[in-house]
Amino acid sequence: MNRLLTVAIIAACVLFSLAPVFAPYDQNEQHREEANRPPTRVEFRTAAGAPGWPFVTANGRQFPVRLFPRMRHVLGVPEPAHLFLFGTDEYGRDIFSRFLYGGRRSLLAGLLAALVAIVIGFTAGAAAGFKGGWLDSATMRCSELFLSLPLVYLLLAIRALMPLQVGEVGAIALVVAAAAVAGWPRPARLVRGVFLSAKERPYIAVARSLGATDAYLISRHILPQVRRLLWTQAATLLPQFMLVDVTLTFLGLGEGEPNATWGGMLTSLRHFSVLESHPGYWFEASLIGVVLFLFQFAADRHARNVVRTTIG
Repeated sequence: MNRLLTVAIIAACVLFSLAPVFAPYDQNEQHREEANRPPTRVEFRTAAGAPGWPFVTANGRQFPVRLFPRMRHVLGVPEPAHLFLFGTDEYGRDIFSRFLYGGRRSLLAGLLAALVAIVIGFTAGAAAGFKGGWLDSATMRCSELFLSLPLVYLLLAIRALMPLQVGEVGAIALVVAAAAVAGWPRPARLVRGVFLSAKERPYIAVARSLGATDAYLISRHILPQVRRLLWTQAATLLPQFMLVDVTLTFLGLGEGEPNATWGGMLTSLRHFSVLESHPGYWFEASLIGVVLFLFQFAADRHARNVVRTTIG
């Protein structure tokens, strides 16, 4: 199970990271005459019923699915046929291609946000736990304040401080800023606990008596104890911040059209006509839920394994 889960996570990361290669079309490439088309039917059997190479039918002709038909694209079909695996939107853009591009953006935003939250949390927690005193008290009271605030209100407040129109960089910066504000308290409190426990150990007192500096004590004796904790926190925060990115773009607070975002694509499901007659959006919404669940499930299993190993 663990091996299968790891393979699925790696495959998803590769698929999203190389979205321009695996997507049949560019995220903004329009086929106006093919607007709101259902998913293209890919067939594997010839008219005689024999299995063969996959193909699509257009204008009464069969067009084989080719590998690398155009530069940078893995799959495609010759013109005038099209390969719309999830169908097209109202502008004739391929939904599957936009799903991959949106996944790349959410994965990048989640990774950067988790990194920022871990760095801030580690710095604050290490300083509070190692120095103690008023710094410890102030850090913990500040973390309690941010933990008590609903994340949605924090996102709205951060968005209000940004310009009305934000590009891709600005939208990712919005998610990272939300991570810096809302994501650092939990890793900070955990790191603080490790530092408070470690600095009271006898070997730390012996090292101090031999003239060891604070930097040496942290890097040599305490940081190895924190490393696995930080990896676990990063794995847990990644799917949470990917969901933050989806929520922001769904509410219209992040990057807007024409670039693809998962939240922006999900807004189409608010219309009853789309819910009733366009299965491509259902495929996309289901896959978004599966990907987020997969990342969260993997993070939970990793956390349980770390706890089991530590206790054992």
